[in-house]
Amino acid sequence: MKIDIVRIVIVLAKCHFLISCVISNNSQPIETIEAAHLTAARARLNLGLAYLDEGDFVQAQKNLTQALCYAKKDYQVLQGMALYQHYIGAYNAAAYYYQQALNQNALDAGIINNYATLLCQLGEYNDAQKQYTNAISLQDYRYLADSLENSGYCFLQSGDRANAQRMLLQALVKEPNKGENILLIAERYIKQQRYQDAQLLLDIYEKLLPLNANSVWLQLRIAIAEQQPEKIIYYRDKLATHFPQSKQYRQFLANEY
Repeated sequence: MKIDIVRIVIVLAKCHFLISCVISNNSQPIETIEAAHLTAARARLNLGLAYLDEGDFVQAQKNLTQALCYAKKDYQVLQGMALYQHYIGAYNAAAYYYQQALNQNALDAGIINNYATLLCQLGEYNDAQKQYTNAISLQDYRYLADSLENSGYCFLQSGDRANAQRMLLQALVKEPNKGENILLIAERYIKQQRYQDAQLLLDIYEKLLPLNANSVWLQLRIAIAEQQPEKIIYYRDKLATHFPQSKQYRQFLANEY
């Protein structure tokens, strides 16, 4: 993978200028300075991520760069810069910062999961699944369901439906509320005319979770798109019987597919 050297050199140059100014005007012991730098770095990191969440990329970059200047080897700060680069589509730079973060903390399941997701986006499916396996093996409850889920969608993106089903079912067992994600992505696939993938997701959903108006409606839309009369009748009747007051049933009656 080719690293975006120019982007990284610019960040490092900014860091050199900032830290040189701070150190040259500070007579405190180096340990005190380093502790203050880490505190400042975490504050800038939190602020930068907040701006990133709001979509203010200018302020996000400014604060994350300053965080990196204060603590260039802190794995949380490195991941923050990786997330920023990932979010703006600078994938090579993002990969560099994810790798640097993992060099500092190779057992952080959150970083591994995010790095794997980047690799999957780049089409490096085997490497992505190796990273997801690493993240899952750590059994960190904070990221386990996310890693299982992302691994499943990565398998689906690569065309491996059997493993996609296996991983997504495990994710649903861990966190049933991820069923909402399945329905959202199934709807996106229907709009993209990826009916087989959408059907797979709905089948996964129905194995573990109760039907609702949206899941039935999505099944009906696939049946209509693929001209399957028996399924159309089945899901139409289910929608009419169990969810007659739903928005989805009104959409069906209005032929809004």
